[in-house]
Amino acid sequence: MTSLFVLGSGVLILLARGLVRGAFARVPARVSALEAYDATIDAVYRLAYRITTLIQGPPMAPQISVTLLGGTVVLAYALLHGAPASSILLDSYEIPSLSEWLIFILAIVASITTVQARSRLSAIIALGVVGVTVTLFFVVFSAPDLALTQLLIEVLTVILLVLVFFRVKPDPPLGEDGRTIFRVLTAVAMGFFGFGVVMINHVSQVGASISPYFIKNSLPLGKGTNVVNVILVDFRGYDTIGEITVLALAAVGGYALLRSPQLHALRQRINVARSKNRDNVSSDGRPAATAPSQVKPDGVEVSGD
Repeated sequence: MTSLFVLGSGVLILLARGLVRGAFARVPARVSALEAYDATIDAVYRLAYRITTLIQGPPMAPQISVTLLGGTVVLAYALLHGAPASSILLDSYEIPSLSEWLIFILAIVASITTVQARSRLSAIIALGVVGVTVTLFFVVFSAPDLALTQLLIEVLTVILLVLVFFRVKPDPPLGEDGRTIFRVLTAVAMGFFGFGVVMINHVSQVGASISPYFIKNSLPLGKGTNVVNVILVDFRGYDTIGEITVLALAAVGGYALLRSPQLHALRQRINVARSKNRDNVSSDGRPAATAPSQVKPDGVEVSGD
């Protein structure tokens, strides 16, 4: 029946094709389906351009701030609509030991140094110290595999940051403007974000603890009395293989970066600068008398004589 209707409609349109063409000719061009489709596509592209310009148009710092604040809002929603605030409080706690206090103070000092550093290299070094304090916490709480992985990743991260910032132009100094308060609020929000994630993980355990299983089956199934080693080798051996792969890739990546042509050129420039400094110092330790020099815009020194 449907086929007969379609064929009949086609025959009628064919017979009245003159009238149909005349009707379409009297319709304005902008009312056609093609024009409507093109206008819709153009509007979608304009909307996408405006959204992209709004989100990714500013410098990197505001983009990261918006992303981090968005994650904080999602976490706050989960806290308000999830477990009650009273359940987030710790039921029991232990007084930190002296070593834990020292690591904690070192992490705080390194974090403040990272923010207050006047040069990129100083900030990167201080940030590396923060990563080392995390490694020390892993050592204190008897997680040597995590400590080794964290340490190697921190070393590779520091090398990557040094090489990247060596190629990037320095940022202009931050002025005392209204955005300083926004940066402080973003930093505080991220501190609460990390704290909230830990607390949610503490109170939202969906099942029974699996620690008793490993303690009970370490010797009969893993044939070992060291529960940690049995877990690493037997119960979660594939995860350990993954960590070993990460360590190997980190070592290969660090070796490749240290042998890169850019770093070799940087070493040559440093050696040339050191040799010039040694040449400008006399045998008695005083600076040798040299003619005044002028520096061209391209950085080439020209003697004054």
